[in-house]
Amino acid sequence: FVSEYGFMSLPSYSVYSSFVDEEDLENPLEMLKFRTRHQFGLAQMFEQMQMHFWKFQCNHSVSSLLQQISGQNLPSFIYLSQLQQALIYEAATVRWRREMAPNSTMGILYWQLNDVWAGTSWSSINADLSWKMLHSSLRNYFSPFSIMVDVTYGGSATGVSTIHFYASNHKLHSTQVNVEISLIPYSAQRESDRKVIFAKNITAGSQGYMSLH
Repeated sequence: FVSEYGFMSLPSYSVYSSFVDEEDLENPLEMLKFRTRHQFGLAQMFEQMQMHFWKFQCNHSVSSLLQQISGQNLPSFIYLSQLQQALIYEAATVRWRREMAPNSTMGILYWQLNDVWAGTSWSSINADLSWKMLHSSLRNYFSPFSIMVDVTYGGSATGVSTIHFYASNHKLHSTQVNVEISLIPYSAQRESDRKVIFAKNITAGSQGYMSLH
């Protein structure tokens, strides 16, 4: 049983703006540091962003990037921290759901549900009870029936990545559904740019998962 896992993100901008002085929002770094009680919390978030988001993939050190946080780009930083958090929880949850077996993972519990104050934390719900991006996405990959995606990144030798799709059914009975999987490029401008790669009526057995594509 996985009893605790997670990654930090910042509270939503609306939470900060409801009580933080305007001058602290215009120059927010010291305020963010004060409200981040994990010693390396901000640095860890930025390190992950450098790996996964092109906006931060540069030669600057994490400390110099932190110095660039301003009132103008704070909302973007908050958005990316919450997007990153949701993607990290999804990657872990999907993996453990696929490994459900008597001798493997039989349960998972993420940390944490809510905040008691507005600060950098592992929560999915803000201190004012509004939802972070994570809490919205949890409904999908913790639902009894879910379509899951697993990406295997190619090594330096091939550089080829593969994407696998699975149906996970944790209901006590089999489930019949119509499944359609489409690829939509970022450059898409019309419906015809969407490419259907899988369309089929499937029957997913109870308490397990099946490979789709």
